[in-house]
Parts: sequence; C-alpha cells; structure tokens
Amino acid sequence: MVMSGNPYKIYEKAINFLNLICDCYIPLWIQKRQAFILLRRIVSFFLIYLPYVRSYKLEAKINGKSFRILYVGRGHEIGYISDAFYLGNNIEIASPIRLSIWNVPQRISILGSQSDLIVVEINKLFAEYFLNKGYFIIPKWLYLEVDVSKALEQIRISKSIKSDIRRIRKFMYSYEIDTLSKKINYFYYNMYLPYVFMRYGRQVEPYSFRHIKKIAMQGHLLLIKQENEYISGIIYSTNRKKMFLHSVGVKDGEYNYVKKGGLSAAYYYSVLLAKRYNCETISFGLVRPLLNDGVLRYKQKWGTKIKDADRGSNVFALKFVNPDKLNLEFLKQTPVIFQQNRQIGCICCIDAAMSSITSFLRQSLDLGIDKLIVVTPIKSDAQVRFDEIDITKS
Repeated sequence: MVMSGNPYKIYEKAINFLNLICDCYIPLWIQKRQAFILLRRIVSFFLIYLPYVRSYKLEAKINGKSFRILYVGRGHEIGYISDAFYLGNNIEIASPIRLSIWNVPQRISILGSQSDLIVVEINKLFAEYFLNKGYFIIPKWLYLEVDVSKALEQIRISKSIKSDIRRIRKFMYSYEIDTLSKKINYFYYNMYLPYVFMRYGRQVEPYSFRHIKKIAMQGHLLLIKQENEYISGIIYSTNRKKMFLHSVGVKDGEYNYVKKGGLSAAYYYSVLLAKRYNCETISFGLVRPLLNDGVLRYKQKWGTKIKDADRGSNVFALKFVNPDKLNLEFLKQTPVIFQQNRQIGCICCIDAAMSSITSFLRQSLDLGIDKLIVVTPIKSDAQVRFDEIDITKS
C-alpha cells in the first residue's frame, strides 16, 4: 500500500535511479563488498532521511481489542508493516505529521506514551542509538541457507516436503535449464510477478525486469515442466562451493500448482543440481523476520537456517511501550525475529503449556536462533513477565 500523494516520490526516484546504475554497471561481486554496502547506506541516508520523515498513528483491532502503533518513517512502508504483522485491512491511519529527522526523538516522547508499540524506520547507522533506548532492531528480511555437503538422505527435510517429492514423481515433473535466458520474459511476467503479488500482496515492490534479467544472465533459469507446460521456475547462480536461489515464480500465481508440488519441484531440482555442481551450501533467499511467516516456515522444511540479516540500508526499531498493558494477542500471532550484537533472537508470547514451549524451542533452534524472549501473562493480561532463554545452552 503506497500512500497517495507521497512527497517522497522525488527521493524514491533518486534511490531507484541509484539502484539502477548499480545493477547495470557495477558487478555483483563489488556490490557485495562491505565498503560498497557502507557507501550505499550513507548515500541512501542523505537522499532519504535528511529531507524529512513522517509520523503516523495507526490503530488496529486484534481479536476485538484495540492495538495502537506509532510509526515514524517513509509512508510507503506502512503497507509492509500492515501485511507483515498480519493487521490486514483492519487498520486505521490518522493524518500523518511531517517532521525533520532531528525532531524524531521529541515526537516519539510526545506520542509514544499513547501507543502500545513504536515502530521507527531507521538507517543502520542509528541502530546503536535505538538499542541503547530499549528498542529491538528488526531487519526487513533474513537470509536462509541449507547445508548440502552431506548426503541427500541426511538433509533434515520435513515429512510434507517428502510428500511433495512423491508428487513430483506422480505428476512426472521434469526440468529444463534455460542457459541463454531466452525464456526470461515469460518467467518474469507469467511466473515471477503473479507469484510475488499472490504471496505478498500489492504492498511489496518486486524486482524490475532489468534486474531479474541481469541475474539470470549471470546465472541460469531453471524451469519446471509438466509434459509441455511450464508451471514454475527459479533463477540460480553458483559461486565456488555455494548456490544462490534468487527469484522463484509459479505460472499465473496459481496456488493449485503450489499444492501439486510445482514450487517444491523447483527447489528439489535446485538441490540436485547443487549436488551435481559439488556445492556445499544453498542460499534459499529472503524471508520476513517473523517466526510464523508462511514462506519462512516452508523454506525451513528444507532444513534451512538463518544465515544473516538483509544487508540493506534500512531496518525497523521496535519498542513495546507499556508491557504491563500489552495486547498479548499481537505477539501470539506475530513472533518477531530481531538482531542484537550479531545474535539472532525472537520475542514471542506463548501459553504455559510445556508442549507449546517445546515446539517454539525446537523451531527456533532448528532455524539457528540464539535466544528467545518469552512474554507470559501473570494471573491476568494486565501484567506480563519477560523471560530470556539462551537456546544455545538449553
């Protein structure tokens, strides 16, 4: 959801132009260098944050209870927050207030006490400042990776994935590698875009055709076929002992192909190719920083772990204002993954049932999460307790 009449348009165009120049003229190996990443963050900071930001008062209903959010940042990220936190369309947005970046702390101190949750979109350069103020730093995206150095039978894939593999054989799916990227136009418009909008909604900003084509030219396009029909595809590349899965798509965004194992077939044949190329790891791409996110849970079924947070310039700083009056329903449906001092943690709310705690511990440990911050009610929802669990020692 992009706010109409957004005054950031001119700055967004500048950022898009900068990204276009980088994608067209700067090799990927340079873009991955730490010095280049830092330079890109600094440039984006001056282009976006120095002019001004806006503060929004959001109010959502969760199981009939009011939940108030103070959001400070660029307006078009409201759609991401609404979608990522499962607030849906049941959200009210008060008139935004324009303010310079230097007035953000004052604005937060004035309006923060009236909110249940504060979300501030920040440049990573300010992460330490907000950490010291009691905020959680939430990356916009996380990278998942799986170790394929061992035998295929030893990779910890779930029962549902094994069931999908049986469907691959049942429907006699095959694959084709488009080495010259002749079918990239078909993949982008008939698979990638429909699938992205089906899975993430219209709030997400998909990669441009130029970007997808460039990645495909540097790697390969793997297409899944059922007889003579292309039903799904994935772009991959290899670098030394690692395979990267970049973008995936399903024909017309039809979920029926997903249910029949068409999406799993793209990942399955990618794993087989990685073994053939003697790769030791596969990067499964990006997921949202939410423990119950559908894409994260699906990719975890392939035995993936969190490798790193997105190296983009911007993150979210998140703070619960009144923990004793916290709407626990929010955390029950939205366990949030955060990053702190090179550690990955998750803040969640679970009931006292041991089976529930055990389930969270197992999923978190399998993902490579280092610690849990568990919020539990004391006698009533009016009071809560925060417990930190070091998973690596449990």
